[in-house]
Order: sequence, then C-alpha cells, then structure tokens
Amino acid sequence: MGILSGIFKLISPFLFDQGVAYLKHKFKAIDDDTYSKIKKNYSDAQVQESDIMRAKVEQKLAETQAHTAEIQAYADLDIKNIDADLKQDREIRRLNKRRYSDDIVRIGLLALVIACFVPQAQSVVLGGVNILSDLPWFIQTILIIACINLIGGYALLSKLIAFKRSVK
Repeated sequence: MGILSGIFKLISPFLFDQGVAYLKHKFKAIDDDTYSKIKKNYSDAQVQESDIMRAKVEQKLAETQAHTAEIQAYADLDIKNIDADLKQDREIRRLNKRRYSDDIVRIGLLALVIACFVPQAQSVVLGGVNILSDLPWFIQTILIIACINLIGGYALLSKLIAFKRSVK
C-alpha cells in the first residue's frame, strides 16, 4: 500500500485523505463527527484553491484589458496620424495640380512682359493696352482677377490670410 498511497498522494492529496477517511468511517474507525470535519476541511481546501485560481484569472484578465487599452490608444493615435497625412497629401496634390492651359497663359503673360522691353514689340503691346483700356471697367476687373489667379494669386492670398491669422 506504500507505493500506491504515494502515487495517490502525488496525484491528488485531498482525494487520498478523503478516501482514507471514508474507509475509516465505513469500518467504524472514526465517528461521524470526525468524518464530517474531515469532509468540511476538504471542501474548505477546494474553495480556497478555487478562490486562488479565480484571483489569478481576474488578475490576468485585468492585465489583458490594460494591455488591450494601451494597444487601442496606440491604434487611435496611428489612425489620427494617418488621417492627418492623408489630408496633407490631398492638399499637396490639390495645390500641385497643374493644367497645361494655365501654363500656356503664364507663358503668354511672361512673353507680354518681356515684349514691353523689346523695342520692336513695344508698339504691338501698346496697341493691346489701348484695346484693353477701351473695355468697360468690370471687364477690366475680371481680366485683372483672372490674370492674378492664373499666376498663383489664390495660393498667395491663402498664405497671407493664414499668416495674418497666426499673427493674431
């Protein structure tokens, strides 16, 4: 019985003690009161063991929830950074959008400015200015605004407004 009892004690110490107490109780080696006390001790040990396991599980759950919250915070920060990068990329693409018609108009305006300094072309430029001076004032205003817009006036105006707001 020595080897068998050793194996049982290794496998389940409470089960062995419970079994021995049951046999002693059946053979009237111990009374009912002592047997119930042994059973109660066994139950208390099980409750203690389950409480310890429950505490370990709750601690692990709390650690997991804290780790999950930390990961969620990092993910939210990454999403905000990616969203900001996306908005910045869209703005850069919008500002860098180029049209060939705009380039042609810019080249034409530059050619007119250069032509003002070439003596042979000054008479042609003066004739064009005379034609523009004969137009009504609102058409002249529209043409001036269109020329300013074509040479990048909108971007310049946006930067000036942003600078003025940052100074306040």
